[in-house]
Amino acid sequence: MYKIFPVLSPVFILMFSFVFSLLAGCQPADKKSHVKVEPQCLAQQSECVVRTPGGDFRVLFNADKVLTETPFEVTVEYQGKQSVKNISGYLEGRDMFMGKIPLFLTGQSEHQYLAEVMLGSCAQPSMIWRLWLTAEFAGQVADGESHSGNKQQFFIDFPSSNE
Repeated sequence: MYKIFPVLSPVFILMFSFVFSLLAGCQPADKKSHVKVEPQCLAQQSECVVRTPGGDFRVLFNADKVLTETPFEVTVEYQGKQSVKNISGYLEGRDMFMGKIPLFLTGQSEHQYLAEVMLGSCAQPSMIWRLWLTAEFAGQVADGESHSGNKQQFFIDFPSSNE
């Protein structure tokens, strides 16, 4: 009986080595980075400072342009007299359903929260996203009464691009 495996094994090893060496040199294409170190307002976001009865909230980005499939950071800064217990939020498409993307905001200081986010790409070259935030206050509220779980919800809109 003729054994085909001993004849093919040197050829197979040679072909596998050639294909592996070609693939080992592949690098993903570099996307142009629009990242800035300091958080800032986007030129086209609906509001930079949201004024609420509980105080003012600044919503900042660490990029001058939000690109899909590229991580970026959202910073929320609170300026007011009340004490913020927690800030939570999510993203959703304003004009197109893309599901809800939860934000995992972590406290950087008493009045600053940060979340790292990445948006999925859609068929359109650009899209408007709505960022919903809910601030939960502790202690005294604006009218002087003591409440636990006093919440304030608000949103901003901002564009993204896949280019």
